Amino acid sequence: MRSFFNRRPSGARPDLRARLAVEPLGALVLPTGVTPVINNFVAHEASNGFFVISGTVADDQPAGLSVTFGGGMTGIDGQHATTASDGSFSFTVFVGSGQSGMVTATVTDGDQNVSPEVEDDVHPTGSPETPEGTKDVPDTDRG
Repeated sequence: MRSFFNRRPSGARPDLRARLAVEPLGALVLPTGVTPVINNFVAHEASNGFFVISGTVADDQPAGLSVTFGGGMTGIDGQHATTASDGSFSFTVFVGSGQSGMVTATVTDGDQNVSPEVEDDVHPTGSPETPEGTKDVPDTDRG
């Protein structure tokens, strides 16, 4: 009696080799008609009252878009910055020490899609208002 385990294969075995390859990805391309998004939005005080407002727009065609600033602060409200080819933008503005508040931004792409509004706090050095979440620490004699 012939055993099942001693049986010889009938015919040649197929070649079961696989070749794996890695292909480089091209630039990230977003589908058209998608609402643009402003990422990494920040208002940073570069020096006494001078703020750099910056971020990056994600869109299928991010170059040359106009980012509009708002928030009701003098010197910021209604200003614009144009995006670079990678979607980045930057705007420098002076904010007096008596001003404090919020800066907002939106962008409209070539398909007339408007981004959600983003915001950040603006509190110049020496501003009489203390930013929310911080505490006034009285000056003490360090004698």
